[in-house]
Amino acid sequence: MFAYDTSIASEGSNATFTCQDTDRKFPPKITWTFRSASVGRTICENGSIAPGINKHKYKLLKSLTKLQITDLKVIDTGNYTCCIEGENGETILSATATLYVKGKLASVFFFMLLTNVHNVPRSMSNIG
Repeated sequence: MFAYDTSIASEGSNATFTCQDTDRKFPPKITWTFRSASVGRTICENGSIAPGINKHKYKLLKSLTKLQITDLKVIDTGNYTCCIEGENGETILSATATLYVKGKLASVFFFMLLTNVHNVPRSMSNIG
């Protein structure tokens, strides 16, 4: 259960996903995964950050049910899924939330684009 299905964050900020807000201890089989249009990967499995995943960027908090992502980049945009399995492999909880990360350059480019539109010479504005 995520508090929000979709979140928007700015580049450079942090995001925290909560799979289930409880202090109850779960079985050790908690998996966090990430999927975007171009990549899919396991972030955490069996209570620890997966091999090859940046342990400074991704942190597990509060009985592994919270995933914190630091220093967000546009490439962090995608779907984050938490899956908690019972002792016999049955799914107790599975939830997905979408994160959109706004880049700093996008707003600068948009401003420049609008500025240039207003400065179009009259001879060009009559084209077409």
